[in-house]
Amino acid sequence: MSPSSISSERKASPSRLNLRARPRDKTVGLIGFGAFGRLIFPLLAAHFGKVVVHDPSPAPGVASVMFAGLGDAARADVVVLAAPVQEMRAIAHAIAPHLKEGALVLDVGSVKCLPAAALAEELPAGVSIVGTHPLFGPQSAADGVHGHKIVLCPVRGAGLGDVRSWLRSLGLRVLVRTPEQHDREMAVAQGLTHMIGKLIADMGVVPSITTPSFDHLLAAARMVSSDAAAVFTAIQRDNPFVAEVQDRFFALAETMRGSFATGATQATASALPALARPIDREDGDPEQQSGHVHKSRKLAQAAVPRLIGRADERQEAGDRADGQAKPDAHPSNSHGTPRHWQSLPGLALSPEDNLSLS
Repeated sequence: MSPSSISSERKASPSRLNLRARPRDKTVGLIGFGAFGRLIFPLLAAHFGKVVVHDPSPAPGVASVMFAGLGDAARADVVVLAAPVQEMRAIAHAIAPHLKEGALVLDVGSVKCLPAAALAEELPAGVSIVGTHPLFGPQSAADGVHGHKIVLCPVRGAGLGDVRSWLRSLGLRVLVRTPEQHDREMAVAQGLTHMIGKLIADMGVVPSITTPSFDHLLAAARMVSSDAAAVFTAIQRDNPFVAEVQDRFFALAETMRGSFATGATQATASALPALARPIDREDGDPEQQSGHVHKSRKLAQAAVPRLIGRADERQEAGDRADGQAKPDAHPSNSHGTPRHWQSLPGLALSPEDNLSLS
């Protein structure tokens, strides 16, 4: 990438919204008021000056909710898309003319490559985009979000630091991944869990005598059974890495069923130590990852399953105070932005937003 093209991209980069300064002066547009929209509305209303909600079929009789048209919600400082992944491109196209310069757009979908591609392509260049995936829902966060995890996937602009800081102030554990890295990990962590949970729920058999391990399976089945059909569809169909995981799972299940006759099941135990490796360290190291938005776009459009792999990650001190991050150890340009990100059009990371923190 030539210096002139880098310079032109910087000029087009979204300005910083700065959520840390006087959040009560900021407005939020919440587009989508389903189960998750209703869950996060009180959090948004408690911290921001005004929350404007749009939903094509608003729930009647919800106190303190200001419903408005799509354009009014899209003209807020922060726009949260709490809508099905399958509708993300259409919504992005519809709100694009109404977004203000420097606005921050977030989505809360369960997959990230598809929304990242849609938002990057449909929204104006002067808008910051951060994909999010709250790893909780109305059931698991019924008593509050404190201690739960949320994944942030920066797509464009400088909003990551402010979003991360605000979420941490709520007691959430913040993990930073690229869209591809997120979908690779969620193909296993979420794709398998929801598939197995739904299979158990569909069997409809609950014995009167259970073991602790079966109780965990039942808990997973109950959580999945409360999900909207669109959520299950997004997890199983719209994640480009799930098909490979499903194929491997069913192949191993068939192999295991065949081994019951011979008793050759000892190989399973030898694979268990690999499951003990932690995968939820706070923050990540995108320098080691290949999650460019243009690659996410290709994955989302082609939806070609690829081998599941784990990118090398370095331990992050996720609980350190904001603004005390160590300098990036990776080669960078004169502005402190890792060279890895220079090929990502429109992404302007400030030093405090730099993801390579260790």
